[in-house]
Amino acid sequence: MSYLATPLSWIEISQSAIIHNIREIRKLVGQEVQIFSCVKANAYGHGLLQLTKILAEADIDGFAVTDFEEALTLRDQGIQQPIQVMSPLSTAAVGEAARHDLWVWIHDMAAVNRIEQELADQTQKLSVVVKVDTGMGRLGIAPAELEPLLRAIQQSSHVQVVSVASHFATADLGDALFQQQKANFAHAKQLTAAISGDVGIAFQCANSAAILRDAATHGDMVRPGLAMYGYWPAAAVTRLAQSKHIALQPALSWKTRLVQVKTLAAGANVGYGGKTQTTKVTKLGILPVGYAHGLGYRLSNRGEVLVGGQRVPILGNDCMNVTMIDITDVEGAQLGDEVVIIGKQGTAQQTAEDLAQAMSTIVYEVLVNLSPLLERRIIQ
Repeated sequence: MSYLATPLSWIEISQSAIIHNIREIRKLVGQEVQIFSCVKANAYGHGLLQLTKILAEADIDGFAVTDFEEALTLRDQGIQQPIQVMSPLSTAAVGEAARHDLWVWIHDMAAVNRIEQELADQTQKLSVVVKVDTGMGRLGIAPAELEPLLRAIQQSSHVQVVSVASHFATADLGDALFQQQKANFAHAKQLTAAISGDVGIAFQCANSAAILRDAATHGDMVRPGLAMYGYWPAAAVTRLAQSKHIALQPALSWKTRLVQVKTLAAGANVGYGGKTQTTKVTKLGILPVGYAHGLGYRLSNRGEVLVGGQRVPILGNDCMNVTMIDITDVEGAQLGDEVVIIGKQGTAQQTAEDLAQAMSTIVYEVLVNLSPLLERRIIQ
């Protein structure tokens, strides 16, 4: 248990919400399409080990992570399902990746050459996913370079293609770029089939928004990320989900406690900078969390939390490990009371989307910035 994992602040992960969201995704893709849960970035802030423990017992076919170290952590925890490593692999990690039966994404010809060199004196092969850049403009091989790459792999003794993948830039919009990327990937599939034949290569390109928006993108497997945790990436996608009667449940709650309650006179300073003063006699609550824990600095003087079943404002500038809140209107609030930063309290609710809107950012940032040192507790 980490030094921050104290009863004063913790994160709760609802197992039932995660399972519900997986079932909603399964309703969209059917039983024949494999689901590879995206658990990169500490499972979007939910806790890598806690989430995979839940998902390994649910209807999940595999996992997708960013880094080799994440994949090894899952293998060390006894995860047997296929694991895709989506970032470029260092030369030193090639042998270990092969020994742990990982699927490694490759993005250029140099990766093939590196694998061949590292495994030259071994008999094993490394399973690879060829990433095609269909218009994201990020990692991946250009469509025009796909054919020579596939032909080089055919001559390789140590590289085995298990999948061809891409990623959408605007699946949440469903715009012209989304349509172009679909067409580009369809061409990549045709080219792969013509060169490699029927050798069981799986095709994958659908993220959460694409899963919902267009069944034609589902292919052989999908990679849900944000939807699995209970959120859609944009308001338009949320409306589309509602029209399809797909309802997600946010799985994460973040809670803390009041560690001090005090009364300040009108005109008193609150926090760093000397720019926030009370306008009346104010009952101030102190929280033992700040931007070091993921309560973003942009919430200073504009964010809210839940106390006594009602919303109360953050007062003054967020500190690294402390936040001040105005609890003047919360009758009976006292030392030790539970405070909800994300989640429900009574009839009140605050989601990660609410915090994102207050910070003028995206829900992804709110979730992944939650400190990995905060204890994650699995609840039903």
